[in-house]
Amino acid sequence: VREGLTLFPASDHGRWGYISADGTWRLPPRYEAADRFHQGRARVRMGGKEGFIDGQGQWIVAPKYFEVHAYSEGLARVMPVWHNSFVAQIAGDAIPRPINKRSPEFLDLQGKVVLRLPPELSEVMDFHEGKAAVHYGSQWYFIDSSSHAVLGPVSTSAADFSEKVALCCAGPSGAVKCGYADDSGSVAIAMMFDDGQAFSESLAGVKSDGFWGFIDHQGQFVIRATYSAVKPFSEGLAAVEDGVHWFYIDKTGHRLAGAGPFDQAGRFVNHVAAAKNVSGWQIVGANSSLIHFPAGETPVNPDEGFVDGLLQVQKGGGVGFIKPDGTYAWDPGSS
Repeated sequence: VREGLTLFPASDHGRWGYISADGTWRLPPRYEAADRFHQGRARVRMGGKEGFIDGQGQWIVAPKYFEVHAYSEGLARVMPVWHNSFVAQIAGDAIPRPINKRSPEFLDLQGKVVLRLPPELSEVMDFHEGKAAVHYGSQWYFIDSSSHAVLGPVSTSAADFSEKVALCCAGPSGAVKCGYADDSGSVAIAMMFDDGQAFSESLAGVKSDGFWGFIDHQGQFVIRATYSAVKPFSEGLAAVEDGVHWFYIDKTGHRLAGAGPFDQAGRFVNHVAAAKNVSGWQIVGANSSLIHFPAGETPVNPDEGFVDGLLQVQKGGGVGFIKPDGTYAWDPGSS
């Protein structure tokens, strides 16, 4: 495969391989499952176990894990099939004892285990901005790539770091409030919201008094909380719902003229998004243009968008890709 060529997972008669944007097979279909490439590595499954390949189809990590997750910041979160013994340590609490449970691990880009975490963690998230959220007991902590708890306990709920802050929520059931903490553990934005999202393009969706709006890094509303649901900003546009329909707004709160209303609305990537109106799924342009999907197609994940110029779609039991002009890069009927 030519260096720098973007590859996309595609299936043929129940087996997965990789095609280029023109629909040409580059890695033949031989895997049980396959995902997109991230940082030059792709998750694939063979023999019921998962590993990683590079763009040439060479194994970086042989298929030996129960599950693996996409690389983020040079690290991939994986779950071994079995792990027999480990000394658990987090937040200064060492618990040396034999265990008979799976322990989550992180691999570097060469497939080497660089971090192994205790199985007592009920949830582990990927690294973002050098930190990963982990759930221990009833609290969330943030660890660095050396497994040191650099922040926490922070709250009873937490999300990934984005733009140097992370959403944190705490409080008794029915009275939970959310705010944002910085990487020193200090409160950056007070816990005064009912719910919230990660920052994207300097704005974050938050819920206040039952409605959603957008705040800046000072915690001030830039777009008033008047919506029943919102999605993060991408390329200057965000999908919002008024209780009945979805439409797109810019950072001043103005609607994208001529686009909408929609029943569903995905994220803008490469100046286009997938959205559904009464006529079916459409490709929406940032200039409000609309192009119909091929008949019967639905996006696998409209919020993923046209990553690398193609959108993954499904029809019946087949999975394929369409281009921003609505034509096929890979017809799901080929699956």
